[in-house]
Amino acid sequence: MLFRSRKNSSQVHFILYTDLNFKSSIFDEIIKIPNLIPNGITAYGWSEGKYYFENKIKILSESIYEKNLYLDGDVKTLVNIDCIFDMLEKFDIIVAHDSCRSTKWSDKFKIPLCFPDMNLGLFFFKKSNTVDFFKAWSKNYQIQPQPHDQPSFTKTLWDSNLRFFTLPPEFNHRPKIINNRQNLAIIHGRGQG
Repeated sequence: MLFRSRKNSSQVHFILYTDLNFKSSIFDEIIKIPNLIPNGITAYGWSEGKYYFENKIKILSESIYEKNLYLDGDVKTLVNIDCIFDMLEKFDIIVAHDSCRSTKWSDKFKIPLCFPDMNLGLFFFKKSNTVDFFKAWSKNYQIQPQPHDQPSFTKTLWDSNLRFFTLPPEFNHRPKIINNRQNLAIIHGRGQG
């Protein structure tokens, strides 16, 4: 779990949260946390278990920095993304759509089908405006029937009054995931149907 925090435009602080014994000069701080997947037990089909996501929400909510970026361990930035931090002057949360666009929890959480899950491997947030959001997200996470954090995040975002921005697909490209699970709703382009 990589967590990038930014106090202001001139200072960036990189924190690595890990359950491994790890040393690197790349990070300003390395925080050892308990094994996030105890005994390697996970829910079928997920690489992480419920304990992992509970801790992720807790760690994010406890940030001491105003502008924050959470990155999964498999995220690679190819360009300078400071412009996204600048957008936190206008928005409280910046996130990308989930490329699989799961909507199976829409009915349970009473969310419109066109408000899909967000991908939380890349997640920017402004601390001062999201304290109540994280409390609600943690509560919603406890009532969802599966261990992933995306449905409860989407429910919390839907219920909130926070200003959020959805990043375009090139800022969260998932080359091994092809979105063929959803039916097309709108086609825009000549000769496309």
